[in-house]
Amino acid sequence: MPSISTEILIVGAGPAGASLAAFLSSYGVTGLMISAAPGTADTPRAHITNLSALDALRDIGVADECYRLGHQGEYTMHYRWCKIKFQSLTSIWLMVSGETLAEQEYARIYSWGNDPKRLTWEQKGDYAAASPNPGVLDLPQTLLEPMLVRFATNKGFKVQFNTQFLSFNRRKTDNLYLATVQDRLRDVEYEIVCKYLFGADGGRSLVASQLSLPMTIGNGGAIATNVHIRCDIEHLMKVRQGNLHWNLRLKRDDPWM
Repeated sequence: MPSISTEILIVGAGPAGASLAAFLSSYGVTGLMISAAPGTADTPRAHITNLSALDALRDIGVADECYRLGHQGEYTMHYRWCKIKFQSLTSIWLMVSGETLAEQEYARIYSWGNDPKRLTWEQKGDYAAASPNPGVLDLPQTLLEPMLVRFATNKGFKVQFNTQFLSFNRRKTDNLYLATVQDRLRDVEYEIVCKYLFGADGGRSLVASQLSLPMTIGNGGAIATNVHIRCDIEHLMKVRQGNLHWNLRLKRDDPWM
């Protein structure tokens, strides 16, 4: 089997893998990062970036770029709970055609430290006192991942997308790791020889699975369905700014929100 060599191999180029590559490369440590995906995230996914993460990103000089790309203030100020109408169709809950997000608002609370008592320097709020950064940031993965990958590659890290990690073993003669991967474009398997192997390949990590790492997994029992849409609702949202908008019906037998 053909092989390539690198001191460090990072499996996964998401927020964990890309930030690890960025941190290592900032100290002059380089290697190879692989991802089964064809590129960085194409949907927003995780987006709230807390102060501890931003402090770490400031250490390598990218926090200001994060704030330039992300949103704060009125866009992240509130959680909202509002009314939306549903109808039942063959046991599947569907929104009635023509309904909008402009239904009755039940409640609105400050979120992510945006309560003035928790935020402002003048009042020495806990968020302001905890970090040199100007607060929690809404930065979706579609913007964060490319920035981290660009930073790491500019510092000498290499990245290969469309590369699926399959398995690894340790060579007894020199204690190096042999990772078997698949080039998904050419459908060719090859080995990557490395001194250090980092698994940053998500909740269903193949690296963690092969190591049989014990994990505590808790299931809340709820069902979540993610639907990504693109639409212009500016005319509705001008007075409804918020980080999350919970649409619900106040009925005891209705589990949907």
